[in-house]
Amino acid sequence: MNDSRLSFLKIIQHIGVDYFKDGTDIGIRVSNGKIEITKIENIFKKNIPTYASCLKLFHNMELINSYANNYPIDTHTWGFEDYMLQEKDSFYLELHVDSGTVTITNKAGYGSIFTNHKGILATLMSTNSAIKEYLKKLIKKDLRYKELTRIINFNSSDLPSDYAVDDSVDLFVKNNKDLFEIE
Repeated sequence: MNDSRLSFLKIIQHIGVDYFKDGTDIGIRVSNGKIEITKIENIFKKNIPTYASCLKLFHNMELINSYANNYPIDTHTWGFEDYMLQEKDSFYLELHVDSGTVTITNKAGYGSIFTNHKGILATLMSTNSAIKEYLKKLIKKDLRYKELTRIINFNSSDLPSDYAVDDSVDLFVKNNKDLFEIE
């Protein structure tokens, strides 16, 4: 077992499985083509250290990225612009992310009879950048979350293009071992 995986298991053991097992609810609003996070629930808890919140949120972001990249529709005829939010777009999407899955629990503005899958996919593809903007605002408001800048600054360029979520989490823990060292 590699060192980062061992650190991950120590963190889970130290904090408790229940915190990581509880799903995260994320609200995403797109208005006039601009995306923002309206809520992130079950991450930032008073009795949970920032390093655990950082790890859980990073893992959730990687799951959302994987879900977006594997969104269950045929996109082979789409062009680059199909993955971009448009100025006229106004949507709301709610996601539930648990230890291994992402579920769309609520959506608005994507159509009722015929679902606008391009809009959903464009929203999903933009979610991680919106979460990073949300974190920047959170850190400005409360400096106890300053360690979350590690998520904002993480660079996955060392990973192969077909990386798995666990590979990314391993690299994140390895690159931030000073934060995740637990005795």
